[in-house]
Amino acid sequence: MKLSSQNINKLMNEHGGALKVSIYIPTDPEKSTQDSTRLKNALQTLRNMDSFDERELGESIDKVYAELVDNDNFWNYQDLGLAVFFDHNGYEYFHMPFEISEAQYLTDHFVISPVLVTASADTGFYLLDLNFTEPRLFNGTRGTLKETKVENMPESYVSEVGTEITKNNRGFEDNTGSEDEKRYLKLAAEAVDEATLYDDRALLLAGTSNRTGNIRPLLKHGHVLSQTLEGSFENATTEELYNASEKIIKKSLRHEKDTAVEELASKPPELVVMGTKEIIEAAESGRVEKLLLPTYRLTRDSVRESEGEKTIIELPADIESIETAVRAVLKQSGEVVAVEIDGYEELPVPKAICRY
Repeated sequence: MKLSSQNINKLMNEHGGALKVSIYIPTDPEKSTQDSTRLKNALQTLRNMDSFDERELGESIDKVYAELVDNDNFWNYQDLGLAVFFDHNGYEYFHMPFEISEAQYLTDHFVISPVLVTASADTGFYLLDLNFTEPRLFNGTRGTLKETKVENMPESYVSEVGTEITKNNRGFEDNTGSEDEKRYLKLAAEAVDEATLYDDRALLLAGTSNRTGNIRPLLKHGHVLSQTLEGSFENATTEELYNASEKIIKKSLRHEKDTAVEELASKPPELVVMGTKEIIEAAESGRVEKLLLPTYRLTRDSVRESEGEKTIIELPADIESIETAVRAVLKQSGEVVAVEIDGYEELPVPKAICRY
């Protein structure tokens, strides 16, 4: 299942009374036997806990064994991490885009702060190739782009508008600002917004400056990058598009985190709180605007043998204090920003920017 704000909110709102299980493990489809063993061991660890109730959770845990642990096909389609949640009503799982340290929790609520951290740290993105012959939306992940089928996306300018694209005496398109172009862009924007509903990943616009500039105010997606990939790309391969967009994406997402840390550093001391206890108190009074959490490392040490630097989410031993802080901040409409552990001198511990 895909991580999305809708799915995360659903997990957040399921709490109180009944026992709830949260499991996190790193995964590698090339070592599916090891991955299934990790989940099997996590389930056994939970069963050995004093608070585990076989009568309440036995049916659901048996389903997890049958449909996940013993399902070879399931393990062939993994990302870098896996989160499994279940209670007496059944189970859900999420493929996670980063490796994550192993952990299992048995409480009266789902432990969702690692999922939220992953969503904040995610470097996945969308790319909209905005052209007049065949507009395309791509889903970008580590090293690849994959075209996403979008219902109601205009097939081409001519098919939607019914007229040819006019060009000026220099050979450039001369439809800029026309009513036909506005209608075409509006249809494309609506299709993209519908396809990315409940998904907050960054959206990079690719196309001529006129096209990207004109569609930007029409998009309702909440995370459209200010930078654009300028040019005409209708004939570009997915590999060419990824190579052209990779640096922009990395720079843009890093810039967003740098900006958050710079904002923190610029605030007067009375508008900054540090330590989870103080952050929770500030959030419960509605003061927290932004919570900055050092929660991941960039490292070559991984369960996967492939070379290269990787992002690994490190779960703290005291997860409940982080969980409470994250939930309190989101409940009062604050923002959670995951940053690299030891990546900023200003952030040796979690800190929050306050509204007042």
